[in-house]
Amino acid sequence: VALIVANDCPQEIRKDVEQYEVLSGIPIFQFRGSSRDLGGACRKPFRVSVLAVREILETDLALAVKESIRKATDSQTQI
Repeated sequence: VALIVANDCPQEIRKDVEQYEVLSGIPIFQFRGSSRDLGGACRKPFRVSVLAVREILETDLALAVKESIRKATDSQTQI
């Protein structure tokens, strides 16, 4: 389980999500794209600021997230 947060997620929502991360221990990953990009990766016609992922399947989102994680691991930066 992980949370993915879009770059342009509103600050008050990001703050709440980070507080829950501390309580739950669920990791948060920064998505390099906007909420519109994250929604598109989910094949949704609307913006998605925060996404909870239980299992990564071979979908467009999975490929985008896996690629971001690979790049982050390579450069030791955020995804």
